[in-house]
Amino acid sequence: MLEEVGIPVEEVSDDEIIDRLDEFDVVFVNGLGLDLRDQIDQLLHKADQSKTSVVFGETYYTSSPLNQLVERRGDPSSRNRADHSSSTEYVVTEPHEIFGDLEAGDTIEILPPGSGRIAAYGGYSGYNIADIKTEI
Repeated sequence: MLEEVGIPVEEVSDDEIIDRLDEFDVVFVNGLGLDLRDQIDQLLHKADQSKTSVVFGETYYTSSPLNQLVERRGDPSSRNRADHSSSTEYVVTEPHEIFGDLEAGDTIEILPPGSGRIAAYGGYSGYNIADIKTEI
């Protein structure tokens, strides 16, 4: 999806990511191996030092990156998952390179109606650039 809007993508292993964070503007964490789970604080500290944004994905299972943040750091404080028969969208709250030319208030469909599960979180102390919206 990112490549479709001109953002280069490279897959990096858990073994390499901490040492290579300064090579990237944004890192999307789609999985956390057992070793990296124990290094979340180190990963986030290095990301702060290198000014690299980190996005933690959700894979529905307890091993998912988002759930690992909840369980190991308590920030965010909660994670919610749901099956939805309606569409799900991001609502841009802050313009960002990852959204291309979209402005605050613009929406991005991430799941068409009836296509699966969504996840959201609450109690996050960081910087959000979008909210999630579902039609119920």
